[in-house]
Amino acid sequence: MYKAKGKCVYKKTKEGKLGAKVGCTKGDVKQYLKALYASDPRAAKNELSQIVEAFNVEKKKQALMGELSEIQNQVKNMYETMNSEGYEKSLSEVEKIHNEMKHLYAEIAKLEK
Repeated sequence: MYKAKGKCVYKKTKEGKLGAKVGCTKGDVKQYLKALYASDPRAAKNELSQIVEAFNVEKKKQALMGELSEIQNQVKNMYETMNSEGYEKSLSEVEKIHNEMKHLYAEIAKLEK
């Protein structure tokens, strides 16, 4: 896996930062990258795998954010219920929702690592 900076290409570290310098070109750096990937199919496959993984993580994150939004609406509705009916009956429901939200935030945090 490679990363271009200016007219030079570097190997990518596991963290996605610049690693060892592969070389530089006077021509188009994109063409240089194409040639490197063409000569190293494993690097191209790894690069594609990372792109797919990032897409899947983002997709899962969006799903979790949707669930979180739904729960926030439940909290709002519960608050309105508590105001109109009294809080005793609603307190345990709010605690359940709060715990579910904490779980979703933890799942989102795992995805961002």
